[in-house]
Amino acid sequence: MSTLLRALQFFRPERARIAGVLALMLAGIGANLLKPWPMAVLVDSVLGSKALPTALEAWSNDKAALIAVLAGATVLLHLLQGGLNATQNFLAISIGLRGLRRVRNEVFGWLQRLSLRFHQGRSTGDLIHRAAWDTYSFQTLFQQGMTTSASAALSFGLMVVVMAQLNGRLTLIALATVPLLLLVIRTFGQRMTEQGATAQQADSQVTSLVQQSITALPLVQSYTREEHEAARFGTHT
Repeated sequence: MSTLLRALQFFRPERARIAGVLALMLAGIGANLLKPWPMAVLVDSVLGSKALPTALEAWSNDKAALIAVLAGATVLLHLLQGGLNATQNFLAISIGLRGLRRVRNEVFGWLQRLSLRFHQGRSTGDLIHRAAWDTYSFQTLFQQGMTTSASAALSFGLMVVVMAQLNGRLTLIALATVPLLLLVIRTFGQRMTEQGATAQQADSQVTSLVQQSITALPLVQSYTREEHEAARFGTHT
């Protein structure tokens, strides 16, 4: 938890924008919950015998106009939700990139302050990979870890409330699958983390090999070792 809080410190200057993302997220979730409403009215009240909502009673004698109103409401709700989500994603990506810039600046500054002995004992390609590519994890942490998780949690909670009002028993049956999902995540999560770390190390080795090969390119060409280097690179990739 301390590592997570430390990572989120890079996004503290974006508090106002983060508040905007949360507001757009809530509005988008609300629009998403309203999307089935016109279809529900059409099935229950226009085609069925259920009473119309008070706001639509003015069209009770003109089914064609009522259907047109419901169709228009469906389109507008989809456009509204799509627009809110697009704006939220744009703002979240902007925040993630700003945080990424701060992380990269700090990593680069830290590398500048490390001793020559440290740099002589490490692969330059590995350091390049970590400064240029591993730092993307901070952007992913905000966009996928925080924003997506918050949106999913809010959507889940509100959908449970709506479902419980419609059918409590069916809601409990649906919620019974949650422990199974958590068990699956716990079972496979550690293995996925290990595989991800292995993939990161492999990428770092490829970056190191590219850096070494380009640095030694005049020597490679002098001894016509291009095919050998290409084969060695293919082995790593």
